[in-house]
Amino acid sequence: MGSLAAVVSSMAYVAYVVEIAGGSSWSNPFVGWVWRTFGLKGGVRPRLMSWIIWMFLSAAMVAVNVRDDESRFMAILCAGYFLGNLALLTASFRCGTWKVVWYDYLCLALGMAAIGLLFCADSARSATFLILVADIIAGFSTFIGVVDHPSGESRAAWRFFLVGACVNMLALEHPFAPCTWTFVASAYTIYVVCCTTYMVTMTTFRRQSRPSPS
Repeated sequence: MGSLAAVVSSMAYVAYVVEIAGGSSWSNPFVGWVWRTFGLKGGVRPRLMSWIIWMFLSAAMVAVNVRDDESRFMAILCAGYFLGNLALLTASFRCGTWKVVWYDYLCLALGMAAIGLLFCADSARSATFLILVADIIAGFSTFIGVVDHPSGESRAAWRFFLVGACVNMLALEHPFAPCTWTFVASAYTIYVVCCTTYMVTMTTFRRQSRPSPS
């Protein structure tokens, strides 16, 4: 299930990259198929610093999950996030925005502190908590910006992220017995499900509720 979740989530990056770079008039058959099949609209301009931080934090989560025997399945999905973020950054290097705000440095500091706790104090629980806090802070601009500018995010990509996160819930050791889940094994998955549900809701219903231009 962890591998399947990684495959599904990787499609989100394909949709995101195609929508960032354009593609409705590209001659490449695959790009044209993605553009038409998922109803991409274009105009997506990611804030690159957020994705750099998310790439760093996903790498940190890989380390946490590899060291924790009960959550090693999560390393597969987090590794997929890391590679996807790297591909997205490479594809959108020129068309993304490079705005840097003060909390970006806070997120990086929290991520480094999490790595320190993991390898120096062997505290996977504390490291996971710090990574989640940093991830939430890093997403502030995205979570707030989508309220007024839902078209600035890829609706198809966030739907893939949500489906991948839901599939990954089934990779938990006892997926239908939440009382048996450990914090390290389940916290990041639950967090991703909540965030992606929010983003799918905003990009779907906010976008549809806006009147069409006359």
